[in-house]
Amino acid sequence: MEKTSDQYESNPSMKDMLFKPIDIAWLAAFRIITGGLLCYEMVRYLANGWLKSYYIETPMHFKFYGFSWVEQLPQDWMMYCVFLLLIMSSICVTLGYRYRISSVIQFLGFTYLFLLDAAGYRNHWYLLCLLCLFLVFLPAHRAFSLDCGRIKDLQRNWCQQWQLWLIRSQLVIVYFFAGIAKFDHGWLSGESIRAIFTSEGHSPETLNFLFRDDVTQFFVWSGLLFDLTIPFFLLWKRTRFVAFVGAATFHLTNGMFLVSVGIFPWFMLMAGALFFDPDWPRVLLRKMGFASGASVPIPESPSGLDDPQIPRPVILGLLTIYLAFQILLPLRHHLYDSYASWSHEGHRWAWRMKLVNKRVEKVQIFSFDPNTGTRITLDPNYKKALVLWQQSRVAQQPDLFIQFAKDLSYKLEAQTGKHYPIHANVEISINGNPVASLYDPSVDLSQVQWSLAPKSWLTPYSDR
Repeated sequence: MEKTSDQYESNPSMKDMLFKPIDIAWLAAFRIITGGLLCYEMVRYLANGWLKSYYIETPMHFKFYGFSWVEQLPQDWMMYCVFLLLIMSSICVTLGYRYRISSVIQFLGFTYLFLLDAAGYRNHWYLLCLLCLFLVFLPAHRAFSLDCGRIKDLQRNWCQQWQLWLIRSQLVIVYFFAGIAKFDHGWLSGESIRAIFTSEGHSPETLNFLFRDDVTQFFVWSGLLFDLTIPFFLLWKRTRFVAFVGAATFHLTNGMFLVSVGIFPWFMLMAGALFFDPDWPRVLLRKMGFASGASVPIPESPSGLDDPQIPRPVILGLLTIYLAFQILLPLRHHLYDSYASWSHEGHRWAWRMKLVNKRVEKVQIFSFDPNTGTRITLDPNYKKALVLWQQSRVAQQPDLFIQFAKDLSYKLEAQTGKHYPIHANVEISINGNPVASLYDPSVDLSQVQWSLAPKSWLTPYSDR
C-alpha cells in the first residue's frame, strides 16, 4: 500500500527518504562541472600534442583484462574525430543541449579513450568514466539547460534524493580507499612522499624543506587522515564549511605546488560542493544577484513522483549491486599473497593514488636460438616497439609486460617460423630502495597465461 503524505511526514522509511524530492540545482551544477572539466581535459590533450603521443604514434596499445577487443581506429583522422566529437558532446552536456544523445556520446567516447591503452591508466580518468555513466541516466538536463527552452514541460525543480547520494557515495569511496591504501610501510615511513617529491622536479631549496622530518611527517599523516575523514566531515552539516575550506586548501596545494595529478585536484575541489544542501547553486546565484537563484517550490512527498519506467525495487537493486561492487573492488588485492605496489595485483580500480614511486633501473630482454641455444639480446625490440612514456610503465606492470612478451614472440615466430622464448631481467626500485628483479629470468614469459590468477613468475618483494 502506498503511504499517504501525512504518513510519510510522520514516519518516513529509508526507502522513502531515498526517493524524497529535493532541489535539482545540485544535479545541474554537477552536469556543468563534469562536462566542463572533461571538455577542458580534451582541449588540453589536443593543445599539448598528447593525442598523437598517447593514441596515434604508439606502435602498440596495451589492454585491460577483459577489454582486449578495444582497438585503435585504423586512420589517424578518425582518432582526431573522436577527440573533436568528445569536445563537442561535452560542451553540449555542459549547456544541456540535446542532452541525452550528448551524454551517451560523452560517456562512450571518453571510456573508449580510457580503455584504449592500459599503460596510460589514471585514477581520475576512471572516476570521470563512472561519473559520465551516471549522467547518461540522471535527469541533469531538467534545469539550467538549453533543452528546457526547446522541449515543452521538460523543466523540473526537483529530483530524487538517491541520485545525490549515489554521487556522494562514489566520492566517499574514492577518498576512503585512498586513505586505507596509505597504511603502507612506504607511505608511513615517509619514503613514498620523499620519492614522489623528488620525481616532481622541485628545486633543491624546496626539497631541502620538504625533506625535513617534521615536514615529511606532516604530509604523511595529513594526507592519510585527510582522505579517511574528509568525506565524513563534509557529510556532517556542523563541520561541512570548515571541511570544504580544508579540502580546497589540500587540493589546491597539491594541484599547484606539490604533485602532478592532472585535473583530479580541481575536480575534487568542485565536487566537494555536492556535499552542501541541494539548493546551493541557487543560493550562490541569489547572493550574486541573479534572478535564477530564486527559491523554487519542491514537492514534500515522493508519492506519485516516481519514474514510471523504472520501478523502485529495480533502482534500489541496481544501486546496491553497484555500490557493493565499488566497495569490494578495491579490496581484491587481499586475495593475493603479494605486495600490490610491486606485483600490481589488485592495484588498478582501487584508488591507490601516488602511493609509491617506482623507478625502472634495468630492462634486459633476451631469448635463445631454438637451434643452437645461443643467447640473443632483444633489448632494442623493446625500445622500438614502445614510445618513451610507455617503456617504464610497461616494465613495472607485469600484466602489460606479458602482453609485450607474447607480442614479441609472435612477431619473431612470424618472421622466422620458429618459436623464440622470451626472458627478462627487469630491476626496479621502490621509493629509492635497493633495486630488485621483478620477473624470474628463468621463466619463458611468452608461455605465461595472461589471467587474474596469482603471478608465480614474479619474484617476491622482500622489503615491506
